[in-house]
Amino acid sequence: METTPEILGRSLDYVMSLAPKVRSTLLSHLVRWERYDEALPLARALAEDQGDSFKHRSTYARVLSVLGRAEEAAPIVSELSNLHPRSMYALGSQAELAMALGDLPEALKYCYLMVEVCAESVTAWRGLARVYLEAGQLEKAHANCRKALDIYKSQANPDSDSHPHVVDLRILERIYRLKGDNIFADDIESQLEDARKRDEVSIQAIFAEAVPVATPARKHRA
Repeated sequence: METTPEILGRSLDYVMSLAPKVRSTLLSHLVRWERYDEALPLARALAEDQGDSFKHRSTYARVLSVLGRAEEAAPIVSELSNLHPRSMYALGSQAELAMALGDLPEALKYCYLMVEVCAESVTAWRGLARVYLEAGQLEKAHANCRKALDIYKSQANPDSDSHPHVVDLRILERIYRLKGDNIFADDIESQLEDARKRDEVSIQAIFAEAVPVATPARKHRA
C-alpha cells in the first residue's frame, strides 16, 4: 500500500492543495531547520508542479545533494547551469553538488563566482563559510559567516518569511563549538531555540489560516 508523505504533520496532498506562497514558505521552514528528509517530497513536488521555477528546481537539487543523492541531483544541476550558467540558483546548486561529492575546491570556485555575480548575496558568503567550515579553516569560515550575517542585517525585511540569519547562526554555532568557545556557542544555541519556537508558532498560524485552492492527484515516491 502506497504511503502518503507527511509534511509538518499534514499530508503532502493537502500541502500541495494550498496556495503556492504557502507551500514555498513551508519548504523554506523545513530547509531552514535542516529537516531535509521531510523536505524532500515537498521539494520534489514543487519542482514537478512548477517546472519553470529555477528556485524550486535548485532547492530540490540542494536537498538531494545534502541527503547524499548526488547522482539524482546532478542532471537537475546540469540543466539549470546549461540554461543560465551565471544565475545564483545555478551557481549555488553547483556549489552544493560539489560539496556533496567532497570536491571542496570546486565548491569554493562556485561560491566565489556567486560573489563575483552579486557581492551582496547572503547565500554566496554563507556558501563560502560552509565550505571553509567543512575544510576545517575555522577563521575563514568565521569571517565569511559574519559577512553573511552583516549583509542580511543590512537587507532584512521584517515581513520576509525566509529568516536566512537562522541558517547563518547555525553555522556560527558550529564554528564556536569547534573552536572551543562554548560560552558564545551556548548563547547562539539559546537564540536559535527562541527562533525555532517563534517559527513553529508561525507555521501553526499559517496552517490555521490556510485554505486549499486545488486538490491534485499525486503519485508518491521515495
